Amino acid sequence: MLPLLIAAAIYYVIHETASGYGASALIIFDRLFGTFKDKDDSKPVNYGVLHPPNSYNPMTILTHEYVNIWNDVKKAKTWKGRFMYIFGPPGWSEDGSTLTVKQMQRQQNSNASHQKSVKTQAA
Repeated sequence: MLPLLIAAAIYYVIHETASGYGASALIIFDRLFGTFKDKDDSKPVNYGVLHPPNSYNPMTILTHEYVNIWNDVKKAKTWKGRFMYIFGPPGWSEDGSTLTVKQMQRQQNSNASHQKSVKTQAA
């Protein structure tokens, strides 16, 4: 029961990869909100974040995403936009100019399957 609530080390590794979007420390939230990803050995692991902070200051590193969210909320034109920047899916934008995490995952998966089929045809 405990592994359903708290992330094991491998799920933290998936969470910390740029391609993973996996579990955080309390895995229950990822399971509740549909963002949980199990380890997939067929995919390469790319470590990092999409928009890293330009600092080595620990406080900046810990808070840069909250600052980014706050800046998005301030520029929102509607109350719905403000709400969605806080509670919507990661990557959501009021004008649709950015991709959500799920859209990026679909794009990455379709690119990977396309590359795999091209390699298979070339062999």
